Amino acid sequence: AQVNNCSSTLAANSSCTMNVTFTPTVAGTRSGTLTISDNAQGSPQTVTLTGTGSAAPAPIAAVTPTSLVFPVQPVTTSSAAQAVILRNTGNAPLTVGTLQITGDFAQVNNCPTSLAAYSSCTIDVTFAPTASGSRNGSLTISDNAQGSPQTVNLSGVGSDFSVTSSQSSDTVKAGATATYQLNVSPVGGAFSNTIKLSCTGAPALTACSVSPSAVTPNGSTATATLTISTTASVAQAVQIGRASC
Repeated sequence: AQVNNCSSTLAANSSCTMNVTFTPTVAGTRSGTLTISDNAQGSPQTVTLTGTGSAAPAPIAAVTPTSLVFPVQPVTTSSAAQAVILRNTGNAPLTVGTLQITGDFAQVNNCPTSLAAYSSCTIDVTFAPTASGSRNGSLTISDNAQGSPQTVNLSGVGSDFSVTSSQSSDTVKAGATATYQLNVSPVGGAFSNTIKLSCTGAPALTACSVSPSAVTPNGSTATATLTISTTASVAQAVQIGRASC
């Protein structure tokens, strides 16, 4: 566009000024021409105009990484945190809306409601499986950048253990001792934690013990021995006494 102070007649050996401005409508190189019609030889006079339009200020959101994979985690325990970085690589503030997380995952963050241009914030994600096996979820970040919401896929494996015995029920006579094998097996993944074993609730005149008192499945079945000992009855004691006489 142009504005000028030129009159319809320009005196000999005089001048006037035309002020040209540039207002790009799109980004990139733009071209134009100023054309002046007059009564001089070579009319019209032309001036070539060029300029470059830059993109309007806007936020650009980026998250790294776009997925998190957690190592095997025992059921009902919480993992160490893994970080997700939210960056604003644009040239305008990024308005950070809601952060939603699904599945057996949780998050804490230091993200402000308005993230300045060329800055970042951190979202720490933890994994606490509620069941064994593969567990999946997602972290979703709503903002005012193009492509919102930003999504990070989350996955992990919950591990647990089971205990079975060589016999589900049995009757032990008074004065007798019985042993049973206990099998402690991992469920849903490598279970590397130590499991403590103990025996409680035995009836009167009965003792029970487990050896070893702690096992670690560590990806395969571990075994222990349950021993139940009972005290001889009075009648049995009398019979033994008569036999010795």
